[in-house]
Amino acid sequence: MMLTRLLVILVTFAGIAGCGSTRTLSSDNVARVDDLQLKGTGCGDTLPRVYGGVVYNLCVMSGDSHPRGGPLYAIAPMNVPMAFLDMGVSAVADTLTLPYTLYRQNQDGDIQLLRD
Repeated sequence: MMLTRLLVILVTFAGIAGCGSTRTLSSDNVARVDDLQLKGTGCGDTLPRVYGGVVYNLCVMSGDSHPRGGPLYAIAPMNVPMAFLDMGVSAVADTLTLPYTLYRQNQDGDIQLLRD
């Protein structure tokens, strides 16, 4: 029972650390592609603020075949992209922050992505 709790806590913190919603909510109007770990992905030049975490995860899963999204990109036994698992958490977080992101989207527009 104690091991289960510890595992749940560790998975939660790992998900929050790499959560697409956290990355997009903490971004300014302009963000570097490298800072958001989107280098090599199929993202365009902008990310929307509304449901930005879900869109971020879709961007991380797209693009060329090199590993993306940091060292925990794929869970080894199942080879499931971490971004796919994070998409559910991001959808919940994006829904909870919807009033804020709607306001920011209206005031500031999309997050502009700077490429090298």
